[in-house]
Amino acid sequence: MKPLFFLFFILLLGSFSAKAQQPYPKMPVEDAPKDLEALIEKPIFHHTDLVDSLLVWHSQENKKSKGVKGYRLQIYFSSGTDARSEIQKIKSRFLRQHSDVETYTTYSAPDFKLRVGDFRTKSEALKLQKSVSSMFPDSFIVPEVIDPKY
Repeated sequence: MKPLFFLFFILLLGSFSAKAQQPYPKMPVEDAPKDLEALIEKPIFHHTDLVDSLLVWHSQENKKSKGVKGYRLQIYFSSGTDARSEIQKIKSRFLRQHSDVETYTTYSAPDFKLRVGDFRTKSEALKLQKSVSSMFPDSFIVPEVIDPKY
């Protein structure tokens, strides 16, 4: 009796899952790209006006905020008496090699900190950390609210 009940149960589940499957809608032939290069150069996106309005809303909300969650690379910190002048020297040394990367000097008692970059992901920050590791071996990645690039 148990094997018969088990078989009935499996068949019942199978029939429900078969009804849950929906066929993938086919693209009309006239909308299909003529060649693969055309699809790569200009992909086809199907979306509604709701998606567009949500993207605009999201962009406006981000502009209202002070920033977004992201990461920066801290390359130096010090609490010595000459910390401010030392940070200026290190900042200029960094900018000679990476003039396209933003730098941020902050004071959080009792430390002066020099952080660089505005990275959305940790992997982006890791790339810069690897490139400056010979010059700044004690650098490390810190989570911080960053300035978004729109």
